[in-house]
Amino acid sequence: MESKGMSQHAVSSSVDVSQSVEEDPLVDGPLISHDALQSAIRRESTSLPTHFPAVLLLLLQVRTLKHLAFVIHSAGNTAVLVVMSADLSEANHLPVYLLLGILGLELLVSLPCLVIYTVRVVRFNRDRAGPDVSQEEPSNSYNTTETGFREGSSLEEVVEKQADLIDYLKHHNTLLSKRLLNMTTQH
Repeated sequence: MESKGMSQHAVSSSVDVSQSVEEDPLVDGPLISHDALQSAIRRESTSLPTHFPAVLLLLLQVRTLKHLAFVIHSAGNTAVLVVMSADLSEANHLPVYLLLGILGLELLVSLPCLVIYTVRVVRFNRDRAGPDVSQEEPSNSYNTTETGFREGSSLEEVVEKQADLIDYLKHHNTLLSKRLLNMTTQH
């Protein structure tokens, strides 16, 4: 019996990789049911309460922060309407305290979200790269301080300056086209 099992194992090790699990001689005996496996795992391990941190991390994403303040204020307005529509006339100052509590809770929940969103937007705008024109070195043939009409300038000088400006812009356009072509070929 053992020699037969050994010979099957030796034969199966040289079998095609695409062999199914059902034909695999290494799987001896019946498989454990899903429920039995889950109960064994639950007995041996303890679960971590990760639901709240996961939801908190999800809410702190920038896209969510943008709309979270609106959702918080909408929920606060709904709570205010519920308090106002409830008949709490037998309690003297209970509706006022409930309204103040709702507004205070709205403020305490929405203010950190708005501050975090503002900080992230300011950092993004500060780290943003400047335009391409300001990053490149200006051409020596073009001087930006002498544009337009000045006292004692002739029409030929103005036309000459405009021609220099056109040449510079054509050259700059060619450089940007080459850079764009390089970037598209890299990606």
